[in-house]
Amino acid sequence: MTYEEKLDIIRTCLTARFRDVRDREDPNLGQLFVFNNGQHSWQLNFNRFFIEDFPYPDQLPTLIENRIVPEILANLGMRIEVGPDGSLTTVVKNL
Repeated sequence: MTYEEKLDIIRTCLTARFRDVRDREDPNLGQLFVFNNGQHSWQLNFNRFFIEDFPYPDQLPTLIENRIVPEILANLGMRIEVGPDGSLTTVVKNL
């Protein structure tokens, strides 16, 4: 599966849960998604190597729903970073 196809899966998962999902390639952060729920906004940053090297693209929806979305919801208005190894880090987002 291509990098762009994996991004489409991530977009679809986020769009199902949040509003105004947008993304772009950030030269410093990697793939950056920005979205909201009508009250709070978040940034979700995927390290490019995580997306490129993720060996099971059919498991991306499960990973997002079971690991990443709960982290997002537990950290209102923050930036969640997904490292190259899939680790999650929460940081204050750039305003």
